Parts: sequence; structure tokens; C-alpha cells
Amino acid sequence: MAITFENVYYQYKNEDKNYSLNDITFDLEGHFFAGVIGETGSGKSTLIQHINALLRPSKGLVKIDDFTVQVQNKKKLKKIKELRKKVGVVFQFPEYQLFEDTVLKDVAFGPKNFNVSKEDAIKKAKKALKMVGIDESYYEKSPFELSGGERRKVAIAGIIAIEPEILVLDEPCAGLDPKSSSEMMELFLNLYNQGLSLIMVSHNMDIVLKYCTKCLVLNRGKLLYNLKPTEFFYNEMYLNTAKINEPNLLYYVKMALKKNYKLDVNNIKDISSFILELKRCKNA
Repeated sequence: MAITFENVYYQYKNEDKNYSLNDITFDLEGHFFAGVIGETGSGKSTLIQHINALLRPSKGLVKIDDFTVQVQNKKKLKKIKELRKKVGVVFQFPEYQLFEDTVLKDVAFGPKNFNVSKEDAIKKAKKALKMVGIDESYYEKSPFELSGGERRKVAIAGIIAIEPEILVLDEPCAGLDPKSSSEMMELFLNLYNQGLSLIMVSHNMDIVLKYCTKCLVLNRGKLLYNLKPTEFFYNEMYLNTAKINEPNLLYYVKMALKKNYKLDVNNIKDISSFILELKRCKNA
């Protein structure tokens, strides 16, 4: 599936002049894991809410595969339910949306809402729970008996069970400790490797550098850059223009460069790849 924004503007009703999105144009094609970054108030959450028509442009249009989302009230969006089946959205703290009395029922609710039979919904729910690492022994438990990280996995399984082609994530690691964040990101990487495309808002630049294949950089509602993470983060001018704090990893990379290591920064996305690159330089 592809995502295309064409000259998209969005203005909230209580804003007289300012646009939260200001002439946004970009394409994401093929198989992608895109990060959306920027300062608070740069328009990140507003942008991702256009991808399944939770918001519709004030001007311009958004295309998701063969669906077109246009100006609110100008044209009725056809087959919006089909669009929302193709594009699953995981909001911040999705565990707050759990409501059924068992884990299995909660995850099966999504497929049933898309007219899947109860039997098939249960099958899809079990498959999704297995994908996120929830053991069968939890299926008949109340989701409210689980830990915070487990509840989040159950909530994400509820979206995965719908079998979307694109998964939209809004700060998926918010409130998690480093170990739980790492587990969560490895889950998303596994989904990406299985063919799902993802677009993720994150304030954690180390996560974006490590996991994302594309980086959409926003500033005051404008799209400044659409680049590979290594192309963006290893360019100090880009970082300064976007007012983005560099990933923590860059401190160590810069130290190595000052010591005349001939690093290929395009190969460095995390500490493991940094160590491999150091070894390559030493052995060269």
C-alpha cells in the first residue's frame, strides 16, 4: 500500500489563522517503517489522524492505496469502514481502551466489528495474541489483571486481529521502561518483517534511527525532510534546522570520528551496528 499527501492543509476550528498542517506533500510507497518526528506542536498526531480519515484535510487530499480523503463536507468519503480495516491505528496508551471481561473477547471484538463470524474472530484473535507474545494461559483472564506492558500488547493485538495492511503508531512506547520499550519495538520490527507497513510518531530518536526506514520531519506544521534516518540524523544542519535533539548514539559516533575512525555512518543504526563498524575500521 502507498500513502500520498498532496498539498495538505489542516486547520482546527478554534484556530483563526494558523494551520496545524501547512502544505504537506510526500509519498510513502512499497514496504516501509516510517518515523514521524518533530517538536511538540509540530503536527505529528494531526498528520497521522489523516491516514484513516479520523481527520480530513481543510485543503488538499490524502490517498491511501485506492482511497482518497478530501476536504471535510465537500465529498462524502466512500467505504470508510474498508479504509479503517486497511489502516489500523494504535493511539497513545491503547490499554485504556480495553473493556471486555476476558483478553480473548477483547481482541476478538475488532474482527467481529468488521462482520467476521464469531468463530473466525476467535481464530484471528488467537493468532494476533500469539504474534504479540501473550500466552494462552492469559486468554480467559480479565485484561485488567495484567501488567501495564501486557495490557498494551493485548490492545495492540486487537488492532492486529483486524489484519490491517498499515499500522499507525502514536508514541507506542510512552510510559514504558527501557526493557518493555525494547520488547515493544522488537514486536513491531517482527510485524514489519512479516510484511506489515508501519508509520510511527516517536519522541525517541534512538528508536527512530534503529528501526525506521524513512523519517518524516515536521516543524510548525511544515514537512522539512523526508529522508532515511541515517541521512537526517548524521547531518548537523538538518538537526539544527528541525530543532531535533540528536540520538544518544551520535555522541559515541562523533567521539570515534574525532579519533579518525573512518566510519561509514550509513551502517550505524544502533550500538550493535556501531561496534561492528568500529571492528571493521580496526581490521581495515
